[in-house]
Amino acid sequence: MMTEPRKTREEAEIFESLQELCRSNGFIHTIAYFCFKANAVSYDPESGIDVDSFANQYSDERLLRTEINLLLGLLVRSGIDVKMIDGHQMQANIDKTESLLQELHDSILPSFADAVDQEGNPDPEKLKEIIESSGMLREAVFYGGESAYHFQYRDLASKRYKRDSDYFESKMGFSTESVVSVIKALNSLFDQQLNETLDSFSKAPPDEWNFLNAFRFQIQDICNETELQRSVVEAVIAAFAINVPESNHTFNQVDDFNIVNARPILKLNDNEILLFQHYSLVESFYESPFFWMKDDKEYRNIASENRGQFTEDFSEERLTRVFGEENVFSNVEIFSKGGDVVGEIDTLVLFANRALIVQAKSKTLTIAARQGLKDKIEEDFQKAVQSAYEQGYSCAELILQPDNYSLKTRTGITITPRFKLDDVYIMCVVSDHYPALFHQSRQFLNYNVTENINAPYVADVFLLDTLTEFLDSPIRFLSFINRRSQYEGSLNASMELSVLGYHLSNNLWLEEENEFFHFDDSVAVELDVAMTVRRTGIKGNETPKGILTKFENTYVGNLLVEIEDYEHAEVIDFGFELLRLSSESLEQINECIERCIQLYSADGKTHDFSMPLHNGTGFTFHLTDRERSDARNKLASHCGLRKYIGRSDLWYGICLNPVTAKLRFGLSVVGQWEKDDGMEQAAKEHDKTLRQRPGILYRRAKKKVGRNAPCPCGSGKKYKKCCL
Repeated sequence: MMTEPRKTREEAEIFESLQELCRSNGFIHTIAYFCFKANAVSYDPESGIDVDSFANQYSDERLLRTEINLLLGLLVRSGIDVKMIDGHQMQANIDKTESLLQELHDSILPSFADAVDQEGNPDPEKLKEIIESSGMLREAVFYGGESAYHFQYRDLASKRYKRDSDYFESKMGFSTESVVSVIKALNSLFDQQLNETLDSFSKAPPDEWNFLNAFRFQIQDICNETELQRSVVEAVIAAFAINVPESNHTFNQVDDFNIVNARPILKLNDNEILLFQHYSLVESFYESPFFWMKDDKEYRNIASENRGQFTEDFSEERLTRVFGEENVFSNVEIFSKGGDVVGEIDTLVLFANRALIVQAKSKTLTIAARQGLKDKIEEDFQKAVQSAYEQGYSCAELILQPDNYSLKTRTGITITPRFKLDDVYIMCVVSDHYPALFHQSRQFLNYNVTENINAPYVADVFLLDTLTEFLDSPIRFLSFINRRSQYEGSLNASMELSVLGYHLSNNLWLEEENEFFHFDDSVAVELDVAMTVRRTGIKGNETPKGILTKFENTYVGNLLVEIEDYEHAEVIDFGFELLRLSSESLEQINECIERCIQLYSADGKTHDFSMPLHNGTGFTFHLTDRERSDARNKLASHCGLRKYIGRSDLWYGICLNPVTAKLRFGLSVVGQWEKDDGMEQAAKEHDKTLRQRPGILYRRAKKKVGRNAPCPCGSGKKYKKCCL
C-alpha cells in the first residue's frame, strides 16, 4: 500500500514522449524485439509444450499486447523506417520504452495515498471510492488480461459469420475459410521465420541481430502456403492492413480508437507485409467484420440478427456437449395459466433438481466506455449484462412455480421437469471480449440471492467454450458454477480463466476465515497448456493436473462418473458434497471403501462407514449384497440414526456393490433435528455396539484424542486422518 503520493508527469506529456520515441530512426526494430520477447513460445516438437514453455507469458518484464499496439499505433502516424540500428541505440530504445510505459501506467493507475493515514492504516470508505473510480476502471480495461485464446478467436469467427458467407463473398471478395487459411499460413510462416532468425543469431554478433525478419512476410509465400489465388490473398490482406504511413491522428491517448487494433497488418509495399502480433489479427477477424457489415445500411439489420443468433446457438451447442440434447432447450417461452408469454429463456438446462438459465447478449464495450467514462461503462454494462441478468432472474422465479406456469419451446415442444427444482443458476453470456468483465461485474451487477436462486455467473463465449471443454460432465460443470456463485464477492482476478485454472488444479474451496481471495493470472498456466494442446495438436499434457486427474480410476472417481449417469436428485446432491471435499477426505473415502471390500471378501457380511461433514450434514457408505429393498430399509434406518447422533438436518446414504464398489442406489434422510427419547436409546445401543467391536474400522476412544495423535483404532494413522 502506497503511503506517499506518486510524483509523475501528466499522461498527455508521457504520451507525447512515447510519440517522439516512436518517430526515431529504426524504432520498428525495437518493437520487433519486444514482440519477439513477449510472444515467442519455445518448445521441443518431440516432447511438446509444458508449463515452462509459457513462463515468459506471465513475466512482469513482458509488454502487454495493448502496450505493443500502443507503440505500433504511434509508429504508423509517422511512417516506418526499417533501416537497422546499432546495439547501443537498440538498448537505449528498450530502456526508454520500458521506463515511459511504466510511467504511463503509474499516471493512469489511481494513487492509494489519500486512502491511508500517516500511520499506514487504510480508510475503507476511501479505498472503496478509489477502487470504484473511473480511473481504476480505465486501468482495468487497458491492462486487464486476455479472456480468449488466439485459436478461439480464429475458430469462433468462422462460426460467428457462418450466416454471413454470401456477404463476405459478394462484398469482400473472399470467404471466411479463406481468412482462416491466410491466418494459418501466416502462423506457419512465422514459425519457420522465427527458427531461421534464431539460427542467424548464432552466426552473428548481437549488434547485427535482426528481430524484424521474423515478422516480415512475402505475399507470394502466403499464396504458396494457402494455395489460394493471389487476388483472394490480397483481398484478405487489404481488409486487415494499414497502408503505411496511415494518419491515425485521432489516437491521442491510450484508450482512443487505434487503427492497429482493427488493422494489425502493416503493408510495406505490394509484395511485403509486417505482422507483429498474430493474436491481434485473429481478434480483428472475430470483431471487425461486424463493423464492415454495420456500415452497409442494407445489410445492417441482418448482421445484427445473425450476431445475436450466433451467441445463442453457440451457448446451446457447448452446453449440449456437457448435458446431452435431452437436457438442453433453446428459445424457451414461459406461459401463464391464461396462455400469455410472461418470460423468455435463450437456453435452459435441466438436470435432476437443478436448472441453468442462460441469457445471451451481443452488446460490446463502446469507445467512450473504454475511456473510463463511468456513466458510459455503466450504460454499456446495463445493456450487455444487467438486462440479461434481470431477464434471467424473472424467469428463475417463474420456473420455480410449476403449478402456475408452463414451459414450451418456440417450436411448440412442452418441457416438463422430471424433478422438483431446488437450485436455479443464471448465466449471462456476452459474445465479445469484454475488457475487465470480472472487475465490472463485481462493481456494477445488482443481483438477488434466494434459497433457490444463486448469484449469477457472467461469462463471454470464450470462457463458456473453455468451461465446457474441461468441465464436460453435468456434475462437474454445475458444481463449479455452484461454488463460484457462492464465492461471488469474495474472489478477485483480472479474468475468470484464472479462477477456473485454480479450480482445475486445486479445487475451488475457501475456508470460512478467508473473506477475500485474489488469483494471479499465472495460476491458469496449466489450463493454457492443456487448451493449446487440445486445440492446436501440439504435443503436451491435455488435462491440467488436479481434480480431473487425481482420482481417475479410483473408487471415488468411478463413483462420480456413475452419479452423473444416475441423474437422481438425492444422489446428485451427494455428488456435489463429494466434489466439495478436500483431497485428504477423498483419499480417506477410497481407503475405507477398499477396507470394506476386503472385509466382505473375508466374511461375506455387510460393512459400512460414516463421515460427518463440516456443514452439518454427513453420509454413510453401505457395502452389501442384500436384496435391494432390504438393503434400502437397513441403510435408511442407519442414516436416520447417524443423522440423529450428529444432530444433523440431512444425511446421505450410498449403497455400493461389495465386490466392485459400483453404485447400487442412493438416498437421503432429511428433517430438522429434534430430540427423541426412542432415538436417544437407539444411539446409546449403537455406541455400546461400536465399543464392543474388534476395532477394525472404528473404535470409540476412552478419552479425548488429539487430532494429530495416533488413532485409537490401531491403524497407525493420525486421528484426524482416520476415525475422526
